[in-house]
Amino acid sequence: MHMTNVLKNGSRLSKVSGHLSLFPIGSLSFLIMLLVMLSGCGTNTGNTVNAVQVSPPPTSGAKGYPVNVYFPKQNPQGFVSKTKIFPLQRLSPTKAVATTALQLLIAGPTAVEQKAGYYSNLGHMLRGPSTCGSSHGRPDFRLTLDRRGKYVEVGTATVQFCRQIIGIAAIPDAIVRDQIGRTLEQFPTIKKVLILRMDGSCFQAESFVGTYCESYQP
Repeated sequence: MHMTNVLKNGSRLSKVSGHLSLFPIGSLSFLIMLLVMLSGCGTNTGNTVNAVQVSPPPTSGAKGYPVNVYFPKQNPQGFVSKTKIFPLQRLSPTKAVATTALQLLIAGPTAVEQKAGYYSNLGHMLRGPSTCGSSHGRPDFRLTLDRRGKYVEVGTATVQFCRQIIGIAAIPDAIVRDQIGRTLEQFPTIKKVLILRMDGSCFQAESFVGTYCESYQP
């Protein structure tokens, strides 16, 4: 199910503790049971998700909050410059759908999806410990809505990584940039996405002037 269809069916978006939220499609009782099951599989560490906690591609009859994550697919001719990204559906077990979608993006495609040619470099690009601390652990990133860095800008979401992100090259980095942007821009209240490194500098600023870093002033 596409996010636009969900919204047309009467669901609505709201902000809860700085996260974009989507009111549930399935029953509340099922969601509570799902959260209990997930809590027994591993420890939730803030904005990071353990492998056992990543929602698999939804199956028929599954309940939750549908989101898309965007992954590139290997080009049959091997030309990286012609690589395209495609949406793959996931289910978020919480109402913080924007944060969860980005967590699932970092987790990468499933084994089945990898066999089909989907891949992602984002998770491998994050290195070292997190510099962000909270009562929920040490997240990989911070997501702030209606902010362009430290400035208020309605419709812009800022993603600042809490770990080092090591670039590969201009084109692969541009693919990662577009993965993050498309994943977050599926939500109607997010029109633009600014991606920052842990030191506050713009991701890809040195190698490529991209859509999400244009005219950024730290």
